[in-house]
Amino acid sequence: MTVRPDRLPTVRYLPLPAGWPLYALLGLFPVWWALGLGEFILPLLALPMAVGIWRRRPVRVPRGFALWLLFLCWVAISVAALNLEAPDTLSGDVATRTMAAGYRMVNYVAVTVVILYLGNLTEEELPKRRVVALLGVFFLQVVLLGCVALLWPQGEFASPFELLLPESLRNNGFVSGLVHPQLAQNMAVLGDLSARPAAPFPYTNAWGNVTSVLLVWFVAWQWARRTTGHKVFAAVGVAVAAIPVIYSVNRGVWIGLLVALVYVAARMALRGNVRVLAGIVTAVVVGGAVIVATPLQGVVVERLNNPHSDQGRFAQDKVAVVGALHSPVIGYGSTRNMAGSRQSIAIGKSASCPKCGNSSTGGAGHIWLLLFAHGFVGAALYLGFFGYNLWRHRRDYTPIGVAASTVLVLSFVYLPFYGAIGMPLTLSFVAMGLLWRNAQPAGEVVSS
Repeated sequence: MTVRPDRLPTVRYLPLPAGWPLYALLGLFPVWWALGLGEFILPLLALPMAVGIWRRRPVRVPRGFALWLLFLCWVAISVAALNLEAPDTLSGDVATRTMAAGYRMVNYVAVTVVILYLGNLTEEELPKRRVVALLGVFFLQVVLLGCVALLWPQGEFASPFELLLPESLRNNGFVSGLVHPQLAQNMAVLGDLSARPAAPFPYTNAWGNVTSVLLVWFVAWQWARRTTGHKVFAAVGVAVAAIPVIYSVNRGVWIGLLVALVYVAARMALRGNVRVLAGIVTAVVVGGAVIVATPLQGVVVERLNNPHSDQGRFAQDKVAVVGALHSPVIGYGSTRNMAGSRQSIAIGKSASCPKCGNSSTGGAGHIWLLLFAHGFVGAALYLGFFGYNLWRHRRDYTPIGVAASTVLVLSFVYLPFYGAIGMPLTLSFVAMGLLWRNAQPAGEVVSS
């Protein structure tokens, strides 16, 4: 039987909802992690976001966006210094430095696309409350994986993407950390080897950073729904999250959460919102009592008595600052490996200590990376953009406004402690996108 060309069946595709790349990024991130694509999904999904932005021309931008564009330009200019050698660092391969700089630049561009994409969608296309719900669900996923990591600390598996790579890449430590899913990092932070939740990220520090940020959104999501049931659910969710957060022994996260509580309490006090302020005080008192009355107290005390990484972090930070002072305008374009070890420049890798030496400058906190890689000018532009957004929306007392500004406060708190490339920076830009959207009438996107 012959089928006439004009009678060929029509192929119908299921229409994707507006904002689907954000659904895929925030709602399905554990799936991408399990597939081995967690560290690559942001730039991949930024491509359809960029297409969506292009189709919406003219593109609107948030106020202060020029600061961020200048920062991106400065990152590009800093590449000119990749061949320079910094004090107290090892000479290295320019090609490797270029790859590392390119990876960070791709992430910076990707988060730029995220904020423009989110900000140019209307309230009818993607309601802000739906984005907050996505972030709340993401929180539950991350906390669940954190609890599983404590129960199954040795859990790991080969991802489908990992199996597609040649053996030489699979055996590379850096590549393996990106594509080989593991539930926890097992480290001797408290003396004995113990599990620190990591999934769905390569490192515990990223897990703690992201979990604390998502906790803010989870509470805002449930609290805004106003029913007693939702508030109880919020309290239970936070209580469960406290277990992996404490066992992660991330002091930076503990500090961040305390600062977030103080910040929100101060804003509520200035607003005269006694009800929310009383809720915060009650939560702190009850939470503190639970920690004191359970084995969690021992973990906290033991961590505070074991500085563990302080000396190494100080050594890394010192090299980053010295490097920035030697190249204060454009920095060195990327990181460098330190000479020797964290303890002494005379001690490097050996058969008995394979992890000694060669720590990366700027690896102990994003502010040190900014100073070393892009100089004081690049760091000032980055901080200026974040600071401008925080200041501009200081009078936004809506649940979304308070939550988003709290996330930006956390981004400042974590600058000396944690890296921001990847999901932490993405969540900061989502917060700024929601602040931008929140300042506009419903259904309208106005140019600045």
